[in-house]
Amino acid sequence: MLHNRFWLNLVGLCTIIACAFALVLAILSASAALAFTPHSDPQTQPQARQDAGPQQRVFNGVVTDSYCRARHMAAGKSAAECTRECVGKGASYVLVAAEGVYRLDGNTSELDKVAGQRVQVVGLLDGRVLTVSSVTVGQ
Repeated sequence: MLHNRFWLNLVGLCTIIACAFALVLAILSASAALAFTPHSDPQTQPQARQDAGPQQRVFNGVVTDSYCRARHMAAGKSAAECTRECVGKGASYVLVAAEGVYRLDGNTSELDKVAGQRVQVVGLLDGRVLTVSSVTVGQ
């Protein structure tokens, strides 16, 4: 009986030693990984964010308003008429494109001409606001 207990104690001791060794090895590995990772200079990061500001982009989509978007609700009116009416009541011009919906900033008289039509818009994208440089119908 005493002989069996010796082997159980020996197996338990070996298990504890193996676990302690694994824990020490994991701590050393994590420390080494942190010590050898490249540190970023905090002064260069704000510059990178400024460079990632508005970007000139090209979008294809439909010019509509922020109220109706793609589903015009004014009965008996075309998409262009409904868009112009909603913008007159305070809605914004938006472009509904495959990538999403973007609010259009720019010359409203040019946007009035292409309201409700499929267009290609070139402009500066800043978040979800597209400052229009040019609009071409039928793209």
